[in-house]
Amino acid sequence: MGKFKKAAGAANKAATPTPAQLEKEVMTHHAKTVYFNGLWKDFLTKACAMVGGISGYHGYAILTETGLHFSLAFELMSLCTSLLTVFFLHRISKPLLIFKLAFSLALIQLGWYALQVYNLRVHNVKGELGKDQIPMGAMCFLFAWASDRYMMRSEAQAQKATAENPVWADVQRVPQDDGPNPAVPINYSAYYRDVMDLFRAVLLSDELSERTLTLTEAVIECNAANYTAWHFRRKVLKALNSNLGDELEFCSDKALENPKNYQIWHHRREIVDRFNDPQFELPFIAEALDDDSKNYHCWAYRQWVVARFNLWAGELAFVDEMLEKDMRNNSAWNHRWFVTHHEPPTAIVRAQEIEVAFRFIAKAPHNESAWNYLRGWLEHQDLTDLPIVESTCEALYAAHPTCTFAANVLVDIYAAEPSPTRVAKAIEILDALRLTDPVRAPYWEYLQRGLPTAA
Repeated sequence: MGKFKKAAGAANKAATPTPAQLEKEVMTHHAKTVYFNGLWKDFLTKACAMVGGISGYHGYAILTETGLHFSLAFELMSLCTSLLTVFFLHRISKPLLIFKLAFSLALIQLGWYALQVYNLRVHNVKGELGKDQIPMGAMCFLFAWASDRYMMRSEAQAQKATAENPVWADVQRVPQDDGPNPAVPINYSAYYRDVMDLFRAVLLSDELSERTLTLTEAVIECNAANYTAWHFRRKVLKALNSNLGDELEFCSDKALENPKNYQIWHHRREIVDRFNDPQFELPFIAEALDDDSKNYHCWAYRQWVVARFNLWAGELAFVDEMLEKDMRNNSAWNHRWFVTHHEPPTAIVRAQEIEVAFRFIAKAPHNESAWNYLRGWLEHQDLTDLPIVESTCEALYAAHPTCTFAANVLVDIYAAEPSPTRVAKAIEILDALRLTDPVRAPYWEYLQRGLPTAA
């Protein structure tokens, strides 16, 4: 998305950073530190869980093969140490006590293992442990402890730089008011608390400036779902008459990082509406759908862009491409319906779309998405005026007798113009459906009771 960015001259590169730029650098550094620390903590948690799982499996194998044995205690120590390490990393219930317990177990396990290796190498005496047993719990704890120390130090340094930032020296922070005795207070990080205290202050003063624009970015970095931050950011952008191309670049990054966040998609819609230039939108949406082809927010935004800027040309080709990738993509079928109905569809369009539905049904007869699309075109229509639908469904049902969708459409067609032969065919199909689809047997019985009397 570099198209949004302006080329910077050599003079700009050599210029001294402004206070707003320095503030942005400080807050961005802290936000990234917290973010990557969180990712690393998640990795360590999963690693500890894996160690605990392996130790538990080994312990179970030892118990079933040899019963109670010293080697079983060794695996149980690994299991307990990995569990305590997770509690320590997330500071769950008395972290100092948990650390001491984990540290003690790690020392005992390491000592035990060292003694085993010493006796084997020096005295050629085999100990209680198996040859494949290693102190995984102790190793996991020591690595997690070293990582935790580094994360705490890096976050403290970033927090200190933020707290000492002179840009906000004149602002009296407004702390969150949870009342005198909050039942379940949230354990916010110091950085998040400081950023939100500043944000509450500028909301009260309604300060619309470069520094508050930077502050909204810091708030969004902490929580991209903070709709107040997005709303206030739009106010600041409008007051400063900021470059909306740069804002689209920022929004693109956030949307790809948080694709299911509806606040971001709404913000982009507001910016593009003000920008009044959709040239980058369809390529950006295609990029986002390439990551998640069923993202509801992305499809809804595409519908708005297409309708707002009259970009109907080429949309059916885009939908064809998406359906070729995944013919069960209900979002793509829904978009196709949206595109074909932006004007009242003609009989030609209707026939073409029915043919499209059957083309995809032929590839996957049990694909409910294509059948639902077909039913949309057939709804409130005189089915007897479409003999091709009847003959095609009969052929599909004959080739795939367990296809409930073909069977259901045929029953509706036969009931639309009843005759003794056609009603008998419908009853025969419904009887078969009760056997092939017993979960919905009451529904098929209900349809059979509602069949019209043959003329």
